[in-house]
Amino acid sequence: MRPPVYTSRMELPPVVALVLGECKGKRLTPEFLHRLLCDDGFLRDVRDQAVGSLATYPYADAPDVPRDSARMSLFAAGPLNPLSEADKCQVPICRQNEALDFVRTVGLYADDVILVDSFTLNLAHDEAPHKDLNNYFGDILALKSLHPLVSAGVVRFARSAYSRCQSCARVHRAAERRALSELWKRLRGDAKVVLETLQGRPAISVSSDSVQYTDGHPVDAILWTTRKAARELRSKYSVAGQKELSRRCLTALKPVLYPNLKRLAAGTVFELSQAGNCGSVALGVNSRATALALRAMDGLDMPPLDQPEWEAVRSVKLPWVQNLTPAEVVQVRQEAAIALPGFRAFLRARLSTLGAGGEDDKAKQVATELRDEAVGLDERLRAFDLPGRKRSSNLLAVLGMGLAVYGLGTASPGLILGGFGGFASMLAAAHHQRRLADSAHLDLVQKPAYVLLAARRMLEHRH
Repeated sequence: MRPPVYTSRMELPPVVALVLGECKGKRLTPEFLHRLLCDDGFLRDVRDQAVGSLATYPYADAPDVPRDSARMSLFAAGPLNPLSEADKCQVPICRQNEALDFVRTVGLYADDVILVDSFTLNLAHDEAPHKDLNNYFGDILALKSLHPLVSAGVVRFARSAYSRCQSCARVHRAAERRALSELWKRLRGDAKVVLETLQGRPAISVSSDSVQYTDGHPVDAILWTTRKAARELRSKYSVAGQKELSRRCLTALKPVLYPNLKRLAAGTVFELSQAGNCGSVALGVNSRATALALRAMDGLDMPPLDQPEWEAVRSVKLPWVQNLTPAEVVQVRQEAAIALPGFRAFLRARLSTLGAGGEDDKAKQVATELRDEAVGLDERLRAFDLPGRKRSSNLLAVLGMGLAVYGLGTASPGLILGGFGGFASMLAAAHHQRRLADSAHLDLVQKPAYVLLAARRMLEHRH
């Protein structure tokens, strides 16, 4: 099979393109996908494409892919990646909504964003993908939401596996050990362990302020147990007869919790390394556990880290933007391109300088501030003398025509030169006024709030 040739217009990874091509339109149903994932011929094509894509597809971490250090590139790590299963409701519609939220934030916050192509690796190595139908269906819905941004070059992909030398492997193992040690130490320091009954079964709920994902849970927050084990835990670790257990019980729970923390530490090391392989990129995280693991690696020989305040940025529900489709997000990027650098700088600065309060409170303050500025900006643009600009253009045309008519209608060289001087002065004054008007208009459309205003106009034109 001849390897595909990729153009400057970005395309989906081959396996992703193959699956989305089969699941076009109304054919994308759980029943259709189940039949597809049971088709041995289709799965052989998937594995062939997966092997070929490693050599032919321009993954962002490939050494021969051009890199532009002037662009604001973001590597989406952990739960921030809409293709990651970490810390997400696996109901397909929730996965789709997660992807749409991602598009409406990262689609404007960064010049481009890099996602690990876990879909290709998972499907190529899964011997029975039909048994994991729900997750694959959610992946496909998320990929369909991302497709317009992939075509526009906003979303790029990195490989989900890489080789490393012995020296790098030693550094990575040391980083994993340090991150794991810090995660376990923090969990033991502030974990709240509750023994309760859920769905008629005894369960242990573990929560932590420092080691948590975005929805407030640490790794595998609900641990199912037996009634006998529950009675033993209650008798040994119960705090004043309440449902809450002493943190000392974490030692007994370590065989269950520790492997999950270990996977989190290993995944964080992998993503930090892949971000380094992609060049000058920021590592975006929205998980406190991931951020904690990253900070634990300081001082080790790992890629330098630029970590924006993404947990706060992603929680900002921007007016009008949150109702855009992915294709409309791309159009807003084009319409408000000149305002995007200021918009991004504004978000980072305001979210880091606002006073006390939770992330949700800060996000609401920023969203309200931007909305008010967008309304005021709209009024200023509407009041901007656009009819006057048209009159100025018409004046230039009339003056030019008058000069031609006046010069042709007289035979006196003195009158011609005198008239030319007068008209030249009028032309210069008209040009100066137009330059001032253009400069004033440019100042307005560079405002951060113009991004929201472009989104509002996009929605108005939709109707």
